[in-house]
Amino acid sequence: MNQNVKIKGKGLLLAVAVTVTLTGCQTQKPEGDGNNGASLAADVLVETVGEDVSQSNQEVQVSEELLDIPDFSGETDFTYVYDTDAQSDLSQYSNVVYTKDGCYDLEWMNAEAFLLYYTDAMSNDTIPVCSRSNCTHSDQSCDAYFSRQEYPMSILEMYQGKLYMINLEGDYLTFCSVSQDGAVREKSCTLMRLNVQESIDENGNVVTNFYYPEIKLHRGYAYFSDYYPGSASCGLYRVKLDSQEEPELLFSISDHFPAIYRLKPYGRYVTFQAENADANNTNFVGGIYAYDIEEGTIWKLCDQVVMSYTIQGDFLYYIDLYDNLYQKNLVTGETVPFGEGEEIAVEDECDTQLFFYEENLVLSFTSESTAFCTQYVLDPDGNIVTVLKGYIYEDDIPAGQSKEEVDTLLHPYTF
Repeated sequence: MNQNVKIKGKGLLLAVAVTVTLTGCQTQKPEGDGNNGASLAADVLVETVGEDVSQSNQEVQVSEELLDIPDFSGETDFTYVYDTDAQSDLSQYSNVVYTKDGCYDLEWMNAEAFLLYYTDAMSNDTIPVCSRSNCTHSDQSCDAYFSRQEYPMSILEMYQGKLYMINLEGDYLTFCSVSQDGAVREKSCTLMRLNVQESIDENGNVVTNFYYPEIKLHRGYAYFSDYYPGSASCGLYRVKLDSQEEPELLFSISDHFPAIYRLKPYGRYVTFQAENADANNTNFVGGIYAYDIEEGTIWKLCDQVVMSYTIQGDFLYYIDLYDNLYQKNLVTGETVPFGEGEEIAVEDECDTQLFFYEENLVLSFTSESTAFCTQYVLDPDGNIVTVLKGYIYEDDIPAGQSKEEVDTLLHPYTF
């Protein structure tokens, strides 16, 4: 049996920010964080420098809802279907979607707007999604221009040939469908009321934060979580696309610092992490769960709180809080270390991602500060077959180094 890959580096900083995807499609780098006080209810783990995550003086109380979930014993129907399924392994808040011919990429234009781009897979040419002649692509007359007043977050999804974005209507967040040429925009469904929380900063000033749900489109529905840091309860919901129906609550947990996040639909199931924590956010209890969209039941896939996970075939792969990589057979329940025992060195404060590129598992680590990405590609036996190093954005490449001198990074979807 192979020893498991050991990942060097703290690896415990999972920032509440929009993460970039691993592709050459990006055309420009965001100016600052672009949030203007907005926040995303994303990963709950925080950096604990020099502190073991299991060492806490406070006991974690576990929600009864989590204790009642049985171990997985359903059908391992996790197969991806191009026309109807979410592209789960991009990131929690993805600004890019892939098609068989290229990719769409929603990028920060400035503090007021986003611009929608399309990159052709054959030519690698990137253009704004606009058919207007002599357009400057600088104001609302452009088909590719999306005002942040109406479209507050750079979150992009695709379903059956339509692009989808979050739209703000008064106090409510809706999902808006956008035609592939950017010209036609129509309301699809209503999600939830925008969550607004006020806090006091270290200088005594009132800070207003706007929390946005994590959303995935899958097999006719928008699945989302209303978790935000400090919430007394949170839930997993779904609402039918192109309908006036109310969202349906599928599962919820309450008390004890609850969190539901990392929604990843795979085939018949919508997987997610759910957990409780202590008041210091240094100790966690929970795991990875799956909602069966056919039976309406919840299964427990894994009782570990993890840094990242992905599913391929009958197997779940995850990195635990101690930076170890594991493979779990979802049919037999057997969990084994995965990898050849080599240490993988990673910068501190990085975004961690697991995904498959064809038959190989990719461990991808992106520096939060430099946008420099290192990808370790492992074969089905857990051997490292190659290591790729590159930059998410071309303008992050240091002076004197050309883009030909850095590797082309992998992304999860090849058709």
